[in-house]
Amino acid sequence: MRHAKPDATVTMSKATLDRISLRQITLSDAVRTGEIKVEGDGRNLTELMGFITTFDPSFNIVTPIAKH
Repeated sequence: MRHAKPDATVTMSKATLDRISLRQITLSDAVRTGEIKVEGDGRNLTELMGFITTFDPSFNIVTPIAKH
């Protein structure tokens, strides 16, 4: 569903979004290189991307239980 008058329209691939989440590329660099296309107010994209959680890709899936 699209809003009748969006502040901005953003187009990017899932691969680009993944690279941003993994900190392999910055949002600014992705826009500059054309991997992200923004129509409208780009400041809204910066605000939106601020809500995306980034994580350490080498986090422990299983952690040992400490013995008491």
